[in-house]
Amino acid sequence: MKKFFVFLLSVTLLSCAKDEAPIACHWEFGRNDVEPNVAEAYLTITNRSGKDLGKDWTVYYCLEAMTPICRDSDELCLSQIQGSYHCMRPSDRFRSIPIGSSRTYCLRFRGNGNRENKHPEGMFIVTDEHPE
Repeated sequence: MKKFFVFLLSVTLLSCAKDEAPIACHWEFGRNDVEPNVAEAYLTITNRSGKDLGKDWTVYYCLEAMTPICRDSDELCLSQIQGSYHCMRPSDRFRSIPIGSSRTYCLRFRGNGNRENKHPEGMFIVTDEHPE
């Protein structure tokens, strides 16, 4: 039993030692009805990679019951793929994020939510450099 525990601990530690994602995302629900039937949320992206974060990435995620609204002035373009499956890409207005820096974006959605249950789930990033 002791050998099995040491083996399991070793596998766990090795799997945790994999490369970390090039970005970290922090989501905070803002408020409902900033306009009629429009909710607002804030997304902070932190660049944890070894180079400036440019426009060569897409983040996929699930978010139920809220449809993204893209404005021409937005640096991020959010779109609904199907059902609760969405993606987020840098728009033409996106300014690169320097190494170790963070930037917060105001996002808008049709619908209303609350802090407890309206947040993206299952986020993962795909870069042009590593599309698989």
